[in-house]
Amino acid sequence: MCISQVTNHAVRLKGLTHSTPYHFRIKSTDAEGNLLQSDDYVFETLKMPTASKITMQPVTNQATATMDISWETNVPTTSVVFYHPETDKTPVETAKAALDTKHTVRITNLLDDTPYILTVSGRDGYGNTVASDQQRFHTATDSRPPIISNVTI
Repeated sequence: MCISQVTNHAVRLKGLTHSTPYHFRIKSTDAEGNLLQSDDYVFETLKMPTASKITMQPVTNQATATMDISWETNVPTTSVVFYHPETDKTPVETAKAALDTKHTVRITNLLDDTPYILTVSGRDGYGNTVASDQQRFHTATDSRPPIISNVTI
């Protein structure tokens, strides 16, 4: 408890729960011992970003395996996808800097007929981050017929 007589006060609140309303009232005692009390005030802590509805959709008629990765966040965040084949633990990152709640990132040049692991993530305007659990998908084999052209006899 602070006993000094000052006119400016600041208190840092720690351990608050995100997305929670808090009520507070300021109480103070002046130099003569009179109790001063403010009105009741309310504030709500920020929502922490969460990711949901993650889908992985193959894109057809591409020269290499390509996937559209889509998801939603509860607050606007950047769009980042980290992915790698199951046999190679070095992640590749594809990102968009714009803050959105509906995200789609296209990943290209994937290996045919290969299992992959990916994580979607993002950062909101306050620097809070979100990362999904690992997701798995398997690319298809390219079954497009070859295009033969410029044949001379």
